[in-house]
Amino acid sequence: MLLMNSTEFKMTSSLFAGLILFSLSCSTVGKVVLNTDPPQSQVYLVDVNTGQVALLGESPMAFSKNLPEGKGAEVLQLKIEKEGFETKYTSVAAFGDETTYLDLKMGSLLDANNNLRKAFETNRQLMTDANRLAASRRFSEALTRVERVIEGDPKNDEAWAAKGSLLYLMKDYDGALNSWKKSLEMNPNNESVRASILDLNMSLKHKREPAQVGGKNE
Repeated sequence: MLLMNSTEFKMTSSLFAGLILFSLSCSTVGKVVLNTDPPQSQVYLVDVNTGQVALLGESPMAFSKNLPEGKGAEVLQLKIEKEGFETKYTSVAAFGDETTYLDLKMGSLLDANNNLRKAFETNRQLMTDANRLAASRRFSEALTRVERVIEGDPKNDEAWAAKGSLLYLMKDYDGALNSWKKSLEMNPNNESVRASILDLNMSLKHKREPAQVGGKNE
């Protein structure tokens, strides 16, 4: 076994201490201060590569992030949860030797459900008005109601189907086809819309074919 004399030990200790100081000098620390409304929400750090989460703590809170030399900042992905509120995902940048402050307001699940119910009732009333106006052959007014539904709910296949029918009645056949196709993309099981598309395509095909006399085109 090799033994070091006192001089060698002092030199080795000094070198080791120097390496530690060098290592510390090569990294910086970014600090994040997080407040949420409501407070006492669970805060998780999300690994962007694996999707795994690690609990950081409960808000309000502060945490630090070591940054390697030459890396001025790092973007962190956070997940915030609290019972009765919508889960929130957000990104925050940790800057070397600086403090980043982040304030988050979380939406209530009760408020979200109420807003959804109100939107549904509004859309139902608009579609009822559109059907009444269409029955009176006020197609343009009916179309305005349907387009308001689509504006608030772009994936409403029934509204797209209704728009297609109104455009068909207004003799905008290309617009009708496009709207029916949109509806079918969202609901491939709507056989009524599928049949409307086939019928209109056949009708347009016959209209566009030149008339024939004696086996020859006119």
